[in-house]
Parts: sequence; structure tokens; C-alpha cells
Amino acid sequence: MKKKIGSIQFVSPIQAAICIITALFAVVCFIGTFFNPFHAFYCVMAVIFTIVTYKEKKW
Repeated sequence: MKKKIGSIQFVSPIQAAICIITALFAVVCFIGTFFNPFHAFYCVMAVIFTIVTYKEKKW
């Protein structure tokens, strides 16, 4: 069963939730980078986790 949000397809609701949460975290960390450069590290980690979560098909 695939869930579809716009043109993005997710295998399960859990995958959709994790992907959305990590994408929001990446955006918040990107904004935080302007105030504290160390947030760039968290931003990169969140982006990688978002990509891995989106591409994983075994949920």
C-alpha cells in the first residue's frame, strides 16, 4: 500500500511522518545556521536522513 502526498509516494504512514519531520528539522537547522554555524552539521545530517528515509522501500 503506497501513500501519495502530491507527487511523492510513501510506502507507509510511518515513512511519510519520519520523512516530513526530518525535512522540517533540516529547514530549521538551515535557518539556525545563520545564527550558529555549528547547526550546518545537523542540517547535513537531517538532509541525509531525509533522503535515506524517502528512498527506503522496505517498511
